[in-house]
Amino acid sequence: RVGEDSPSRILSLWPQELKLGSNDLKNMTAEAGIAALAITIIAVVYRYSLKKKSNSSGKPSQQKNKTDFIVTKIHNQWYNLTDFDHPGGPVALSLVQRRDGTALFESHHPFTKHKKLMQILSKYEVPKAKESTFGCQLMDERDDGLVYEWDGIDNDEFVSDLKALTSEYFGTIAKKKSLSNITEATKATLARWALVMTLMISFFGTLPLYIHGNWLFIVLTPVLAW
Repeated sequence: RVGEDSPSRILSLWPQELKLGSNDLKNMTAEAGIAALAITIIAVVYRYSLKKKSNSSGKPSQQKNKTDFIVTKIHNQWYNLTDFDHPGGPVALSLVQRRDGTALFESHHPFTKHKKLMQILSKYEVPKAKESTFGCQLMDERDDGLVYEWDGIDNDEFVSDLKALTSEYFGTIAKKKSLSNITEATKATLARWALVMTLMISFFGTLPLYIHGNWLFIVLTPVLAW
């Protein structure tokens, strides 16, 4: 039957053929809402489990496999961050796992003096003789960090200007909100989290109508996804 109908006829019949009852729509919307809530809970539990897994006690790690160590290469030096309780959480560390993390390291710490950062890192240096023990090998050998030139970055005028402008921008926000730490001004507010959650729930709530051919939600659902 589909092969015998013209595309225009199929499109004209599509919404009518897939028309649902009000109870069906309510049930499907409720199911979508429950699914969104379940995904949120899973994400929170997963993040908590990752943080709990990280050991901040300073005791030696008990991992047996080389791949269990969180190691990264920064400025051509390997670091074992397995026992480092990173302020940005375990997800941030996972981004540099067995990768050259120089670019992320330099770009994500604009408010901390470079000398202090290197002092913190020095506690987690992996000696050359123990690199194989901790599995210090890049996932991709092409990820060698040589795409950027880091020599003299501390005294680079462009970098200094960027950091000054960034500090000025977020410093103004920190003063308006009476925040003692400028870093807090860079984090999402409760209002922004509420907006994100509302959009996410709205997106999942419109999926049933989108799947069943409602013309309004064929436009609205992608916008919510975006």
